[in-house]
Amino acid sequence: MTQPLPTALDQLLVKAVQDNGTLVPTRQAINFTGVGAVVTDDAANNRTNVSIAGGTSTRTSISIAGGSLGTTTTTTLTALQSAFNIIELTGAILGNIYVQVVVTNGVSWTFRNLTTGVGYVILQSSTGTNQIPVGQGQSVTVYSDGTDLWLSCPPASGLIAPMVAPILWWPGNEASGGTLHNYGTTASSDFGTLTNFYTNVAGAPAGELCVEMIGGGASGPTTTPTASDLVLCCWVQLGLTSSTYNILSWNVSSSDVTYLQVASGVPKFTVAGQGTVTATNDQILNPGTWHHVMGRYNHSNGQMLIYIDGNYTGATPGGGGTPTWSGGGWHLGTPGGSGPYGKIQDVRVYDTLNAPSSDQFYRRGMRWN
Repeated sequence: MTQPLPTALDQLLVKAVQDNGTLVPTRQAINFTGVGAVVTDDAANNRTNVSIAGGTSTRTSISIAGGSLGTTTTTTLTALQSAFNIIELTGAILGNIYVQVVVTNGVSWTFRNLTTGVGYVILQSSTGTNQIPVGQGQSVTVYSDGTDLWLSCPPASGLIAPMVAPILWWPGNEASGGTLHNYGTTASSDFGTLTNFYTNVAGAPAGELCVEMIGGGASGPTTTPTASDLVLCCWVQLGLTSSTYNILSWNVSSSDVTYLQVASGVPKFTVAGQGTVTATNDQILNPGTWHHVMGRYNHSNGQMLIYIDGNYTGATPGGGGTPTWSGGGWHLGTPGGSGPYGKIQDVRVYDTLNAPSSDQFYRRGMRWN
Protein backbone atom coordinates (compact mmCIF):
# COMPACT_ATOMS: atom_id res chain seq x y z
CA MET A 1 0.00 0.00 0.00
CA THR A 2 1.40 3.41 -0.99
CA GLN A 3 1.85 5.87 1.88
CA PRO A 4 0.28 9.31 1.29
CA LEU A 5 2.59 12.28 0.93
CA PRO A 6 2.88 14.50 4.03
CA THR A 7 0.62 17.53 3.94
CA ALA A 8 1.79 21.07 4.63
CA LEU A 9 0.28 20.77 8.13
CA ASP A 10 2.23 17.57 8.76
CA GLN A 11 5.44 19.31 7.77
CA LEU A 12 4.73 22.24 10.10
CA LEU A 13 4.05 19.87 12.97
CA VAL A 14 7.35 18.04 12.38
CA LYS A 15 9.25 21.32 12.28
CA ALA A 16 7.61 22.43 15.49
CA VAL A 17 8.66 19.26 17.26
CA GLN A 18 12.25 19.56 15.95
CA ASP A 19 12.54 23.18 17.06
CA ASN A 20 10.78 22.98 20.42
CA GLY A 21 11.61 19.51 21.66
CA THR A 22 10.05 18.33 24.93
CA LEU A 23 7.73 20.80 26.64
CA VAL A 24 8.90 21.89 30.11
CA PRO A 25 7.59 24.52 32.54
CA THR A 26 8.73 28.06 31.75
CA ARG A 27 11.24 29.55 34.22
CA GLN A 28 13.03 32.87 34.43
CA ALA A 29 16.39 31.15 33.88
CA ILE A 30 17.63 27.99 32.19
CA ASN A 31 20.78 26.35 33.55
CA PHE A 32 22.72 24.18 31.07
CA THR A 33 24.83 21.56 32.84
CA GLY A 34 27.42 19.03 31.69
CA VAL A 35 30.52 19.40 29.56
CA GLY A 36 30.44 20.41 25.91
CA ALA A 37 27.28 22.60 25.96
CA VAL A 38 27.75 25.89 24.08
CA VAL A 39 24.93 28.47 24.24
CA THR A 40 24.65 31.26 21.63
CA ASP A 41 22.09 33.99 20.95
CA ASP A 42 20.25 33.66 17.61
CA ALA A 43 18.64 37.11 17.41
CA ALA A 44 17.65 36.75 13.75
CA ASN A 45 15.34 33.87 14.60
CA ASN A 46 14.43 35.21 18.05
CA ARG A 47 15.78 32.15 19.86
CA THR A 48 18.71 30.76 21.86
CA ASN A 49 20.75 27.92 20.32
CA VAL A 50 22.33 25.18 22.41
CA SER A 51 25.09 23.17 20.74
CA ILE A 52 26.24 19.93 22.42
CA ALA A 53 29.44 18.53 20.93
CA GLY A 54 28.52 14.91 21.52
CA GLY A 55 25.28 15.39 19.63
CA THR A 56 26.96 16.02 16.26
CA SER A 57 30.30 14.25 16.50
CA THR A 58 31.76 11.58 18.78
CA ARG A 59 35.40 11.76 17.69
CA THR A 60 38.07 14.43 17.86
CA SER A 61 41.79 14.62 17.10
CA ILE A 62 44.10 16.49 19.48
CA SER A 63 47.81 17.17 18.95
CA ILE A 64 49.98 16.70 22.06
CA ALA A 65 53.30 17.14 20.26
CA GLY A 66 56.30 18.08 22.37
CA GLY A 67 57.88 16.89 25.60
CA SER A 68 61.45 16.37 26.79
CA LEU A 69 63.46 13.76 28.67
CA GLY A 70 63.76 14.03 32.42
CA THR A 71 60.75 16.33 32.86
CA THR A 72 57.01 15.89 33.22
CA THR A 73 54.94 17.32 30.38
CA THR A 74 51.21 17.65 31.04
CA THR A 75 48.48 18.42 28.49
CA THR A 76 45.12 19.31 30.02
CA LEU A 77 42.07 18.73 27.84
CA THR A 78 39.31 21.33 27.90
CA ALA A 79 35.76 20.50 28.95
CA LEU A 80 34.72 20.66 25.30
CA GLN A 81 37.49 18.25 24.24
CA SER A 82 36.61 15.90 27.09
CA ALA A 83 33.02 15.73 25.83
CA PHE A 84 33.96 13.54 22.86
CA ASN A 85 33.63 9.76 23.14
CA ILE A 86 36.66 8.94 20.99
CA ILE A 87 39.80 11.02 21.39
CA GLU A 88 42.74 10.53 19.00
CA LEU A 89 46.06 11.85 20.32
CA THR A 90 48.57 12.85 17.64
CA GLY A 91 51.94 14.58 17.19
CA ALA A 92 55.63 13.75 17.71
CA ILE A 93 56.42 13.25 21.41
CA LEU A 94 59.58 12.79 23.45
CA GLY A 95 59.43 11.14 26.87
CA ASN A 96 56.19 10.79 28.81
CA ILE A 97 53.20 13.03 28.12
CA TYR A 98 50.53 13.15 30.82
CA VAL A 99 47.05 13.85 29.43
CA GLN A 100 44.49 15.10 31.95
CA VAL A 101 40.83 14.67 31.11
CA VAL A 102 37.84 16.41 32.74
CA VAL A 103 35.89 13.56 34.33
CA THR A 104 32.15 13.09 34.75
CA ASN A 105 30.67 10.21 36.72
CA GLY A 106 29.57 7.34 34.52
CA VAL A 107 31.26 8.58 31.34
CA SER A 108 33.69 6.46 29.32
CA TRP A 109 36.15 7.38 26.57
CA THR A 110 38.22 5.53 24.00
CA PHE A 111 41.69 7.04 23.62
CA ARG A 112 43.78 6.22 20.55
CA ASN A 113 47.51 6.89 20.75
CA LEU A 114 48.50 7.91 17.21
CA THR A 115 51.63 9.78 18.26
CA THR A 116 55.09 9.32 16.79
CA GLY A 117 58.50 9.61 18.46
CA VAL A 118 59.49 7.70 21.61
CA GLY A 119 57.48 7.87 24.81
CA TYR A 120 54.29 6.99 26.63
CA VAL A 121 50.95 8.74 26.75
CA ILE A 122 49.72 8.51 30.34
CA LEU A 123 46.05 9.24 31.03
CA GLN A 124 44.87 10.70 34.31
CA SER A 125 42.09 12.90 35.65
CA SER A 126 42.56 16.36 37.12
CA THR A 127 41.13 15.14 40.44
CA GLY A 128 42.33 11.52 40.78
CA THR A 129 45.58 9.62 41.23
CA ASN A 130 45.29 6.66 38.82
CA GLN A 131 47.61 6.69 35.80
CA ILE A 132 46.82 4.66 32.69
CA PRO A 133 49.63 4.33 30.09
CA VAL A 134 48.75 3.92 26.42
CA GLY A 135 51.47 2.62 24.11
CA GLN A 136 51.90 4.06 20.64
CA GLY A 137 49.50 2.52 18.15
CA GLN A 138 47.24 1.28 20.94
CA SER A 139 43.71 2.13 22.02
CA VAL A 140 42.26 1.92 25.52
CA THR A 141 38.77 2.45 26.92
CA VAL A 142 38.64 4.19 30.29
CA TYR A 143 35.76 4.82 32.67
CA SER A 144 35.22 7.64 35.17
CA ASP A 145 33.72 7.35 38.63
CA GLY A 146 33.54 11.14 38.89
CA THR A 147 36.97 11.43 40.51
CA ASP A 148 39.37 8.97 38.89
CA LEU A 149 39.95 7.00 35.69
CA TRP A 150 39.68 3.22 35.49
CA LEU A 151 40.10 0.62 32.78
CA SER A 152 36.80 -0.16 31.08
CA CYS A 153 33.45 -0.10 32.92
CA PRO A 154 33.19 -1.44 36.47
CA PRO A 155 32.40 -5.17 36.66
CA ALA A 156 30.20 -6.60 39.37
CA SER A 157 33.24 -7.19 41.58
CA GLY A 158 34.36 -3.54 41.39
CA LEU A 159 36.49 -1.24 39.29
CA ILE A 160 39.51 -2.58 37.41
CA ALA A 161 42.79 -1.17 38.71
CA PRO A 162 44.78 0.40 35.87
CA MET A 163 48.24 -0.69 34.83
CA VAL A 164 51.07 1.74 35.38
CA ALA A 165 53.99 3.04 33.37
CA PRO A 166 57.47 1.66 34.18
CA ILE A 167 59.65 3.68 36.58
CA LEU A 168 62.64 2.84 34.36
CA TRP A 169 62.43 2.13 30.63
CA TRP A 170 65.36 1.88 28.24
CA PRO A 171 63.98 1.17 24.72
CA GLY A 172 67.48 0.86 23.28
CA ASN A 173 66.59 2.21 19.85
CA GLU A 174 68.74 5.36 19.88
CA ALA A 175 71.07 6.21 17.04
CA SER A 176 74.42 4.40 17.15
CA GLY A 177 76.86 5.99 19.59
CA GLY A 178 74.14 7.92 21.37
CA THR A 179 72.89 7.81 24.94
CA LEU A 180 70.78 4.94 26.23
CA HIS A 181 67.91 7.14 27.42
CA ASN A 182 65.46 6.30 30.17
CA TYR A 183 61.85 7.01 29.18
CA GLY A 184 60.33 5.82 32.45
CA THR A 185 58.54 7.95 35.00
CA THR A 186 61.73 8.42 37.07
CA ALA A 187 63.94 11.20 35.72
CA SER A 188 67.74 11.26 35.22
CA SER A 189 68.33 7.55 34.76
CA ASP A 190 70.17 7.36 31.44
CA PHE A 191 72.91 4.81 30.80
CA GLY A 192 75.25 7.41 29.33
CA THR A 193 77.05 7.26 26.00
CA LEU A 194 77.14 3.83 24.39
CA THR A 195 80.63 2.32 24.30
CA ASN A 196 82.15 -0.57 22.38
CA PHE A 197 80.33 -2.85 24.81
CA TYR A 198 77.00 -1.66 23.46
CA THR A 199 76.40 -0.93 19.79
CA ASN A 200 73.06 -0.03 18.25
CA VAL A 201 72.23 -2.28 15.33
CA ALA A 202 69.22 -3.07 13.18
CA GLY A 203 67.43 -6.33 13.76
CA ALA A 204 64.52 -5.64 16.09
CA PRO A 205 60.98 -6.12 14.80
CA ALA A 206 59.18 -3.13 13.24
CA GLY A 207 62.49 -1.97 11.77
CA GLU A 208 63.75 -0.57 15.07
CA LEU A 209 67.27 -0.54 16.40
CA CYS A 210 68.32 -2.59 19.39
CA VAL A 211 71.40 -2.88 21.60
CA GLU A 212 73.96 -5.53 20.68
CA MET A 213 75.97 -6.88 23.60
CA ILE A 214 79.44 -7.19 22.09
CA GLY A 215 81.58 -7.50 25.21
CA GLY A 216 81.24 -6.82 28.92
CA GLY A 217 78.75 -4.59 30.66
CA ALA A 218 79.06 -1.15 32.20
CA SER A 219 77.44 0.44 35.25
CA GLY A 220 74.43 2.66 34.78
CA PRO A 221 72.04 4.75 36.89
CA THR A 222 71.52 4.25 40.61
CA THR A 223 67.76 4.82 40.67
CA THR A 224 66.05 2.36 43.03
CA PRO A 225 62.39 1.33 43.16
CA THR A 226 60.52 2.96 46.04
CA ALA A 227 57.97 0.19 46.57
CA SER A 228 58.50 -3.37 47.76
CA ASP A 229 57.18 -5.25 44.71
CA LEU A 230 59.39 -5.65 41.65
CA VAL A 231 58.98 -6.54 37.97
CA LEU A 232 61.96 -6.77 35.57
CA CYS A 233 61.40 -7.53 31.89
CA CYS A 234 62.83 -7.09 28.39
CA TRP A 235 63.12 -8.58 24.93
CA VAL A 236 66.28 -10.60 24.31
CA GLN A 237 67.87 -12.44 21.39
CA LEU A 238 70.69 -14.73 22.49
CA GLY A 239 74.00 -14.94 20.69
CA LEU A 240 75.39 -17.71 22.93
CA THR A 241 73.74 -20.39 25.05
CA SER A 242 76.79 -22.06 26.56
CA SER A 243 77.68 -19.26 28.99
CA THR A 244 76.06 -17.50 31.94
CA TYR A 245 75.45 -13.77 31.74
CA ASN A 246 73.07 -11.14 33.01
CA ILE A 247 70.49 -9.30 30.98
CA LEU A 248 69.70 -6.67 33.62
CA SER A 249 71.09 -6.55 37.14
CA TRP A 250 71.42 -4.45 40.29
CA ASN A 251 75.11 -4.53 41.16
CA VAL A 252 76.49 -3.84 44.65
CA SER A 253 80.30 -3.81 45.15
CA SER A 254 80.89 -5.79 41.93
CA SER A 255 78.31 -8.37 42.96
CA ASP A 256 74.99 -8.81 41.16
CA VAL A 257 72.31 -9.24 43.81
CA THR A 258 69.06 -8.71 41.89
CA TYR A 259 68.93 -9.71 38.25
CA LEU A 260 67.47 -11.34 35.18
CA GLN A 261 70.06 -13.86 34.06
CA VAL A 262 70.52 -16.51 31.35
CA ALA A 263 72.47 -19.66 32.23
CA SER A 264 73.06 -22.05 29.32
CA GLY A 265 69.97 -20.61 27.64
CA VAL A 266 67.73 -20.94 30.72
CA PRO A 267 66.44 -17.65 32.30
CA LYS A 268 66.75 -16.99 36.04
CA PHE A 269 65.28 -14.28 38.24
CA THR A 270 66.95 -13.37 41.57
CA VAL A 271 65.88 -10.81 44.18
CA ALA A 272 68.36 -9.77 46.86
CA GLY A 273 67.61 -11.47 50.16
CA GLN A 274 64.65 -13.41 48.75
CA GLY A 275 65.98 -16.20 46.55
CA THR A 276 66.06 -17.33 42.92
CA VAL A 277 63.51 -18.77 40.53
CA THR A 278 64.68 -20.69 37.45
CA ALA A 279 62.67 -21.51 34.35
CA THR A 280 62.12 -25.19 33.67
CA ASN A 281 64.81 -26.86 31.53
CA ASP A 282 62.49 -27.24 28.56
CA GLN A 283 62.19 -23.44 28.35
CA ILE A 284 65.57 -22.76 26.74
CA LEU A 285 65.85 -19.54 24.76
CA ASN A 286 66.72 -20.29 21.16
CA PRO A 287 69.69 -18.33 19.76
CA GLY A 288 68.75 -15.91 16.99
CA THR A 289 65.10 -15.73 18.10
CA TRP A 290 63.55 -12.83 20.01
CA HIS A 291 62.00 -13.81 23.36
CA HIS A 292 60.26 -11.80 26.05
CA VAL A 293 61.50 -12.57 29.58
CA MET A 294 59.85 -11.29 32.77
CA GLY A 295 60.50 -11.79 36.50
CA ARG A 296 57.83 -10.76 39.05
CA TYR A 297 58.33 -10.52 42.84
CA ASN A 298 55.43 -10.18 45.32
CA HIS A 299 56.77 -8.87 48.64
CA SER A 300 53.61 -9.76 50.59
CA ASN A 301 54.11 -13.52 50.24
CA GLY A 302 57.63 -13.71 48.80
CA GLN A 303 56.46 -15.43 45.62
CA MET A 304 58.81 -15.14 42.66
CA LEU A 305 57.57 -15.91 39.16
CA ILE A 306 59.35 -16.09 35.81
CA TYR A 307 57.71 -15.91 32.38
CA ILE A 308 58.97 -16.55 28.85
CA ASP A 309 56.96 -15.32 25.85
CA GLY A 310 53.86 -14.89 27.97
CA ASN A 311 54.04 -18.37 29.52
CA TYR A 312 54.49 -19.04 33.23
CA THR A 313 57.57 -21.26 33.57
CA GLY A 314 58.49 -21.40 37.25
CA ALA A 315 57.81 -20.12 40.79
CA THR A 316 59.59 -20.02 44.13
CA PRO A 317 57.84 -19.24 47.43
CA GLY A 318 59.69 -17.13 49.97
CA GLY A 319 59.27 -15.36 53.25
CA GLY A 320 58.46 -12.01 51.72
CA GLY A 321 59.90 -8.61 52.44
CA THR A 322 61.52 -5.64 50.73
CA PRO A 323 64.46 -6.24 48.33
CA THR A 324 67.86 -4.85 49.31
CA TRP A 325 68.84 -1.76 47.29
CA SER A 326 71.62 -0.11 49.28
CA GLY A 327 74.76 1.11 47.50
CA GLY A 328 74.55 -0.10 43.94
CA GLY A 329 73.58 0.62 40.37
CA TRP A 330 71.92 -0.93 37.33
CA HIS A 331 73.95 -2.92 34.80
CA LEU A 332 73.15 -4.15 31.33
CA GLY A 333 75.09 -7.27 30.47
CA THR A 334 77.89 -8.79 32.52
CA PRO A 335 80.86 -6.55 33.44
CA GLY A 336 84.18 -8.09 32.43
CA GLY A 337 82.64 -10.74 30.22
CA SER A 338 83.17 -11.43 26.54
CA GLY A 339 80.66 -11.99 23.78
CA PRO A 340 78.92 -11.86 21.49
CA TYR A 341 76.07 -12.21 23.96
CA GLY A 342 73.20 -11.21 21.70
CA LYS A 343 70.75 -8.32 21.52
CA ILE A 344 68.32 -6.65 23.92
CA GLN A 345 65.57 -4.08 23.62
CA ASP A 346 62.71 -2.58 25.61
CA VAL A 347 64.21 -3.07 29.11
CA ARG A 348 61.77 -2.10 31.88
CA VAL A 349 61.63 -1.91 35.69
CA TYR A 350 58.31 -1.66 37.58
CA ASP A 351 57.85 -1.26 41.34
CA THR A 352 54.27 -2.56 41.35
CA LEU A 353 52.48 -5.75 40.33
CA ASN A 354 50.03 -3.61 38.33
CA ALA A 355 52.61 -3.80 35.54
CA PRO A 356 51.38 -5.33 32.27
CA SER A 357 51.54 -9.11 32.18
CA SER A 358 54.09 -11.00 30.12
CA ASP A 359 51.25 -12.25 27.95
CA GLN A 360 50.27 -8.67 27.13
CA PHE A 361 53.83 -7.90 26.03
CA TYR A 362 54.21 -11.03 23.94
CA ARG A 363 50.74 -11.66 22.49
CA ARG A 364 49.54 -8.12 21.85
CA GLY A 365 52.82 -6.21 22.03
CA MET A 366 53.35 -3.26 24.34
CA ARG A 367 56.04 -1.80 22.13
CA TRP A 368 56.17 -3.96 19.00
CA ASN A 369 52.71 -3.63 17.56
